[in-house]
Amino acid sequence: MKRIITVLLILFVSIGTVSAQEFVEDVQAAYEAFAEDLAPAVPSAAVLGSTWSDAYIGQFPRFGAGVYAGAALLPLESFESLLTVVDPSASLPA
Repeated sequence: MKRIITVLLILFVSIGTVSAQEFVEDVQAAYEAFAEDLAPAVPSAAVLGSTWSDAYIGQFPRFGAGVYAGAALLPLESFESLLTVVDPSASLPA
């Protein structure tokens, strides 16, 4: 009985390992494509909101106030392709 349980356990683990390995390879490929599509937008998205300047008026301390707005355009198709690999039934809202 112990041998049968051991053999079945090894069989289930090996089947799970093969399917998990295929899943990991699919996710890696989708993530690489995702990273390549997002790479041009990352530098501009990283500096949004970090632009400001000091105000210096006579002997007053230095402080600044102002309004800043910015936008980074990220390709939606990249997110959708990665999401469909991770969860095939999921979709992004329209």
